[in-house]
Amino acid sequence: MRTNKSTDKRLWWPDHIQRDPALGKQGYHQYRYALGHDLLGRPASPWDEEEATRVQADLDAPHPGPSDSHIPDPQFITRLKREETKTQIQNLPSDKAAGPDGITNHILQAGGERAFDMIYMYMMIIWEVQTYPGAWVLAMMQPIYKGGGKDRLCPSFYRGIYLLNTLTKLFEGLIKSRLSQFIEKYDTLTSAQQGSRTGRQIHDAIYAHIATI
Repeated sequence: MRTNKSTDKRLWWPDHIQRDPALGKQGYHQYRYALGHDLLGRPASPWDEEEATRVQADLDAPHPGPSDSHIPDPQFITRLKREETKTQIQNLPSDKAAGPDGITNHILQAGGERAFDMIYMYMMIIWEVQTYPGAWVLAMMQPIYKGGGKDRLCPSFYRGIYLLNTLTKLFEGLIKSRLSQFIEKYDTLTSAQQGSRTGRQIHDAIYAHIATI
């Protein structure tokens, strides 16, 4: 009978991955130490925690850049530009359903210059007065049948989706674009953040996680 008298209880070492399924589950628990888990710093951690410590320090530190001062960043005070508004309209998915106002993205895109002038003025007024219309808090709930031969008369076999006004999503896109430029300019997010960032996707994080395991 083999006995392991070593005090090193790690299930993972550099250049060696434990492939036994039962031990793999325990190994994953140890792997969590290096991800900023509350067990970070325990002796049982099998990973080099230097990177995790660095990331945690970056998260705890004040955000760099003009946001540290009383002077607002130009991204947040500069008036909306016609070109960025037109770009946001062009980037709207044209096949999406309309909200309570009945206006689709395709209507916004096919309205021409006169319609764009009105939309741009509308966005500018909201930006300047810093107040959004009360109608923007409304949504239209559309029940979608789950399928699979389920009882169509039973409400539990439907899932609800909420359709917002397209102008609401247009303004959200303008704000998101400004915020994205700010966080990339001043590097305010951890490098592990992949979702909702230009040139990155969550699939990269999933692949890196699987490759590490």
